[in-house]
Amino acid sequence: MRIHQEWIKQFGSDDTPVFNDLQQYMFLAHFRSLNWLDFLTDMYVCIEALGGEAVQQIVPMADPGTRESLKVPLQDEVDHVEFGLSRLRDELARLPQTESAAYLQSIEARLDFLDDTLHDMGIDVPGMFEAVGVDYQKVVEMVMFRRQQILESLAQPLAA
Repeated sequence: MRIHQEWIKQFGSDDTPVFNDLQQYMFLAHFRSLNWLDFLTDMYVCIEALGGEAVQQIVPMADPGTRESLKVPLQDEVDHVEFGLSRLRDELARLPQTESAAYLQSIEARLDFLDDTLHDMGIDVPGMFEAVGVDYQKVVEMVMFRRQQILESLAQPLAA
């Protein structure tokens, strides 16, 4: 964190947090209220996997130094996603098949709810992407494609 703060200061970047104190509190309250299965879904499918997919849309536009500096953190995010999806698959496999299938069916609604919640918190997600020159609609299309891939991958063990 210290290195990041020094970098911001060195390059004269705005150090205003993306999320204000109330928004951070609301995030924490949401995640602390979840059972393990819902936590895995919200954190690793929505935040890590789909959020990471959105960030991937910005990286190619960054300068070479920034792109290079993001290689390790982005690989770390890929590892987080794989861990979370693997744990979610394991948890779904432990449930009776009817419960597992019902939960899998509920994931899309959970993701929609979390997306709506982010927007309702006053977080200008489209504005964040547009501020760095990214076509928000294209990001949404890529994220929705990735979302479908994830849902299909989670359903495969149930179909077997």
